[in-house]
Amino acid sequence: MKRLLNTFPIILALLGGCTVADYENSDMYNPEESAYSSDSDAALFNREVSAIFTIKQDAADVTFFQLDEDTRLYPGDRYPFYGQVRAMGSLRISAVKYGDYGYVTSVLWAEALDMGQVVTSLSGAADGIDISTSWMTSVEDGYLTVHYSCWWGNDPKHHDFYIVTGQDPSDPYAIELRHSSGGDAQDVYDEGLVYFDINGLPDTAGAEKELTLSWTGTNGEKQTRKFGFRTRK
Repeated sequence: MKRLLNTFPIILALLGGCTVADYENSDMYNPEESAYSSDSDAALFNREVSAIFTIKQDAADVTFFQLDEDTRLYPGDRYPFYGQVRAMGSLRISAVKYGDYGYVTSVLWAEALDMGQVVTSLSGAADGIDISTSWMTSVEDGYLTVHYSCWWGNDPKHHDFYIVTGQDPSDPYAIELRHSSGGDAQDVYDEGLVYFDINGLPDTAGAEKELTLSWTGTNGEKQTRKFGFRTRK
């Protein structure tokens, strides 16, 4: 798993090298224009918004962006990507509808995020990690996206990130984030983004269930945070 500095080459090309903090402090980013800070579709139209979304294809094989469980954005059927992946980007969403649902969207830039593993058991992988409360940490469309910070070496090694499920028989929606630094040095405290496909959790049958995420911080303390989770259809 890569540090954020290596995860977003398109952002680097635009900003000349940055972390998440640098990006949030740049002219490109405005938290009030994040897709996740808007209370209505109208607030998204005809303005640049920063968003995390799922790149997918519809029944007609046209690529679209799933912004949340209910909102689709269509960048056009010539968008150069095929498959399904979580991505981050800067978009300009028009009020023009695409068919019966979804909106026509221009893409300023978009970059796929790193994907972590979901497992039912795991030994080790107990290095500390801190999770930001920013809008980028979210549960949507059957995915958990984590904006994290941890220690890296100046010449970083590969880091692995896992979600461990099924640890609490009384609560199938209690999951744990584990981090393995691979023995990396602790020279730089830096940030990154990673996502997990948690749609394999028990089907919520259209309802929203409370998801409890736990992890061990870089200070060694156990922490938890709750989210709303709904199975992706």
